[in-house]
Amino acid sequence: MNKIFINEKVLKYIEKRNLMKQYEKIEKYLKEWNFRQIDLKLRQPKKDKIFYFRLNKQFRLFCKISENQIFIFEIDNHQ
Repeated sequence: MNKIFINEKVLKYIEKRNLMKQYEKIEKYLKEWNFRQIDLKLRQPKKDKIFYFRLNKQFRLFCKISENQIFIFEIDNHQ
């Protein structure tokens, strides 16, 4: 079982914009370690080891992965 930690500001941002259903679906894939489904990508510069994935067409979530933990620390409005 993997642990997912999300920044409180990010969680409030998601709730405020009614994106919880999309987030819960992504969270399920993250817990299963199924990164192919969410199209997880490594952000430039690669040495920072920051990953991102789409919440929907408009929003991106940024995270760091270490051992069995995923830390979601930022959300970005892509448009």
